[in-house]
Amino acid sequence: MLRTAYTPDISTTVPLQARVAPVIFGLRDLAGAADRDELRLVYQPLARLSSGKTIGYEALLRWDHPELGTVMPTDFIEDAEDSGEIVAVGEWVMRQACREAALWESRLFVSVNVSPVQIEAPGFVDMVVSALAESGINPVRLEIEITETALVRNGALTSLVLRQLRAMGVRIALDDFGAGHASFAYLLNFPFDKIKVDRQFVSGIAYRPESRAIVEAVATLAHKLGMEVLAEGIEDVDQLIGAKLAGCELGQGHLLGEPRAAADHYQLRRNAPASAAPQLISASRPDGSVETNRSASMKRLTSLLSA
Repeated sequence: MLRTAYTPDISTTVPLQARVAPVIFGLRDLAGAADRDELRLVYQPLARLSSGKTIGYEALLRWDHPELGTVMPTDFIEDAEDSGEIVAVGEWVMRQACREAALWESRLFVSVNVSPVQIEAPGFVDMVVSALAESGINPVRLEIEITETALVRNGALTSLVLRQLRAMGVRIALDDFGAGHASFAYLLNFPFDKIKVDRQFVSGIAYRPESRAIVEAVATLAHKLGMEVLAEGIEDVDQLIGAKLAGCELGQGHLLGEPRAAADHYQLRRNAPASAAPQLISASRPDGSVETNRSASMKRLTSLLSA
């Protein structure tokens, strides 16, 4: 495995490509990363827009590389899929997410991203069954997110696997809808419980009629098919209001809560009384306090949500 010189004082918040562009990234580092305790999960809240109440968390993978610092999934998942290493990494994510969700309130679910390579791998459904049994969580508390890539690569197999999982009670979400060549036919032909509208439409929903129209169309069709609709990438109150008015009942984004370790989400602390947990309309800090610097916007938002 070849490496160029590494400069240790470069901030690990900079994307990997810019931080270590000359490095030839070796997947041998990823193999065994779980055994070396280099992998960890952070969780981002998923909230109901009518109340701001958290209903679940999406598990997001982080790789704490001993030399490169924290590496984001976008910097290694594609190579991991090409090499097949994603199967082992994905199994670790699934089992760890289920184990941690077992410590939460039973009303909260965990959402796990699954690669098309994992779906095509022999024994994927058995692995999910094993993770659920090992953790003891009810299958309805597990949501699996896939992108349209899984549908394009092997639609017949993907449909079979998704239907098997759904028969067990596991929920299925279509992630990043609209980011690629997503077709409404996917909503008709595959068993989805939820559609996650890509952030490119949500970002302009407050001021671009075209974005609003697209989200409204997706929401209308999804609801007629019995699916929930979640708006991704909600960063400000105007986007939240726009998403709600367009028909999205659920939301995700930094306004509603940033990705954090489970222990840093006040609502996921086992000793925190449910009545004391801060609502996600104001982002909760690790110490349990609540940001209050958006009072004017929050009054407008509260008025809308109570309408």
